[in-house]
Parts: sequence; structure tokens; C-alpha cells
Amino acid sequence: MRIIDLNGNGAERFDNPDKVLQSEALEQLNSIVRAQIGRLENPLYTPPTGRELTYLRPHNGILIQGGRGSGKTTFLLNALHYLQSQQKGSSQWFEGLPSKLQVLSPIDPTLIETKEHIIIVIISLIDAVLDDPAINPEAERTIVNEARRKMAEGLGLLDGIGKSKPYGDEWEDPEWIMSRGLRKARNGRSFEIKFQKYIYEALKIINKKAFVLAFDDVDTNFQHGSTILETIRKYLTSPQLVLLISGDLELYGRLVRRNIYDTFGENVMRYDPSVIGEEKTGVSAAVQELEEQYLLKIVPPQNRISMMPLGGIMQVYPSNEIMIVPFEQT
Repeated sequence: MRIIDLNGNGAERFDNPDKVLQSEALEQLNSIVRAQIGRLENPLYTPPTGRELTYLRPHNGILIQGGRGSGKTTFLLNALHYLQSQQKGSSQWFEGLPSKLQVLSPIDPTLIETKEHIIIVIISLIDAVLDDPAINPEAERTIVNEARRKMAEGLGLLDGIGKSKPYGDEWEDPEWIMSRGLRKARNGRSFEIKFQKYIYEALKIINKKAFVLAFDDVDTNFQHGSTILETIRKYLTSPQLVLLISGDLELYGRLVRRNIYDTFGENVMRYDPSVIGEEKTGVSAAVQELEEQYLLKIVPPQNRISMMPLGGIMQVYPSNEIMIVPFEQT
């Protein structure tokens, strides 16, 4: 039985599985998350050290996609609710997973301050978990603290953090270059690896396999949307991050296209037909190809979960399997 409660505000968390209309989507999410955790356990995952010639940079973002009003936020909140703690009657979806996952508070881009970088927000969420005295208070914190310190050394070179110019007047001093400058540059380049190491050590403290990190409606916030997508592409590549991203794929496409046009620049758009094509159709084709490649990397097709609108649910399933609770009734 599927219960459609018209009194809902669109953001509830349901303990009654019958009120979770997108049960097929939950089953798909269950399969994706289980597969990711399975890859961490067999073989047992260890983070890169930075000494490797190359290392894996998987992009495992899971896109909860649908138009406005399709129930993406409700689905996301319920999915986090079930992944955090096993609910009675929901064992067909995430049985055994909550003991392996640490769910972080979902991130709403519209609530992030203008000067606040998304990486800092994520680190603060993980730090909050580690600071909880109820979570393994007797654990030795030396290694994770050292991993945090090494990671922090590279934060200053990330776009949007620290000075606008990575290298200032101090680079005119040879002694400073040899003592601190080269180390600063090296830390910036290896930030992704050190971030993965920090995640790895933090999860060992809390005895979990992965963090669950959710972004709700990134596509509707053009101010932070680009930064979040670039952060996912550059830094959120740890297999120990289960990334849930909700939004409309078409809106994400517009966000990506805007950045591509900005990257091309006015002079390239105007004077370089050999790159973008002789006609406007050449521009469109080039931008569309780059957009597709970008989104393929951020959210691979096999990790895209489509929300079924209410009208579709009522058309697909027999009326005797659907109960509608009208307005002002419980």
C-alpha cells in the first residue's frame, strides 16, 4: 500500500514505509551504496600515501534527480533517516548498513555564508562527529589529529580560502622559499590525498566504513553551486564518502554551461572559430560535449536515481494499492 498524504509539507521523515512513495528509488539507492561499501571491504581499503605514481580517483556521486515538486528533498531526508538508524519495517532497504555508515548533516547551499568554503563546512561536520564524547571517547586521537594538521597545511592554496594570490612578496626571499615556500606548494598539490587520509583516520576512530554526505538542491544556487561541483570533482573523491546530490539534471547542465562559457572567455568565443566551430552551432556542440563529459564524471549515469512524480505513481499502480489522505484529515 502506498499512502499519499496531501497534508504533508514535502520535507517529512517517515517511520511508516508505506508513506515512502519512492520505494523503487530506495531499492536502487540501497544497491548502489551496498556496492560501494563492498568495494571498501573486499579488498580492504587503504588511502593513497602520495608516493604513488598514480592513484584511483573514483567519482561515486549519487544524483537524486527530478523536476520541481517531484519529492527529491523528502526522499533525501528519508534516505538519510534510514541510513542513520535501522527502522522497523525498512529492513528490505538498508539492513546492516547503518552500523557501517556515519551520516553527516545534509548541506543546503542556500544556507552557506558567502565567504564560507564548502570544504571548511565538510571538515567542520566531520570534526563535530569526532568531538562527540559519546563516540569512542577512549580512542587514541594522535594519528587523526596529525592527519588534520597536515591537511590544514594545504587549505590556504584552495580557491576561496586564504589570500587571493597563492604566492606573495615572501617568494622574493630565497631562504623563505627553501624553508617554507616549497613545502606550502607541495601541501597544496597533495591536499586531496591528505583529505582522504583525514577521512580514513576519522572513520577508524568512530569504527565506521564511510561518511554519508548529502547536498540538497545544489542546482538552484548559482552562487555556491559551481564551487560545490568543482569541490566534488577535485577533492571529494574518497571511496569512503557516499555522496548524495539532489536536483534537476537540466538545471545542473545550465550551471555547468555557464561556467564553460566563462572559461572560454569573450576573446575565444569571438576570435577562435578553429576551436569552437565556424558557426553558432559549433559553439553549442562544443559546450554540450564539455557539459556531458563534466556531468558524466560528477554523477555517472549508473548512479542517477529518478523520482517518479505523484501523477506517474497514480498512473502506474492500481488504485487499490494507493490510499490518498485528503487535506485536513489524518
